[in-house]
Amino acid sequence: MTKPESVHDSLRTRLAELAGVLAGTGSGIAAIIGALGVATWLIIGAVSADGYDEHWHWILHSTGAGVALIMVFVIQYTNHRQAKAILLKLDELIRTDEQARDAIIGIENKSVAKQERLEKQMKSQTKGD
Repeated sequence: MTKPESVHDSLRTRLAELAGVLAGTGSGIAAIIGALGVATWLIIGAVSADGYDEHWHWILHSTGAGVALIMVFVIQYTNHRQAKAILLKLDELIRTDEQARDAIIGIENKSVAKQERLEKQMKSQTKGD
């Protein structure tokens, strides 16, 4: 019998799917679409009878702010996911090397002071070799 998915897990799954969809925003096609959108906005504003009135500026600023805010969260989520994957891969490499110290695994979760102590130990051992 499978355990029902929690609301938290469901939300994380949906956010991961959304991030996957939004991952294409860094592509060349997305840049072209953005440039075409701006060009369209400029052309419509230039040929309209009112020119660039306050309404056009409001739309541009609101849209730009909304897109920027969303992209900040997408970038943070993607960086976190990639960093987590790299840490897991490094942990796996540490486990397979007999000379590596197991104390290194999960060091990113330790205090900065403990990380600095471990770094000093590693540097002193390297100088001693």
